[in-house]
Amino acid sequence: MNYLNLYIDAFKKFLDFKGKENRTAFWSFVIISALISLLLSAILPAIAGIYGLVTLIPGIMLCIRRGRDAGTPWLALTLLIPILAVIVLGILPSKK
Repeated sequence: MNYLNLYIDAFKKFLDFKGKENRTAFWSFVIISALISLLLSAILPAIAGIYGLVTLIPGIMLCIRRGRDAGTPWLALTLLIPILAVIVLGILPSKK
């Protein structure tokens, strides 16, 4: 299987809470996403932000499946801390 197919499979399985992913699938998603993000940032920064939001859920689910394959599924929970911080900071009202 080539790397682009592994990247596309991550989007196809973005709601798959079961299963495992190998290192090749994980790194192909990370590297291709980073390259696309860098390219979009250079050309259209607003589109790069939208792309980041689109890849957020598939990336988290891929990390959970990869952690399960590595034997440490709880490690993926560390991804939730920055996301939780952004949500809390986005909800709290400003002080005057």
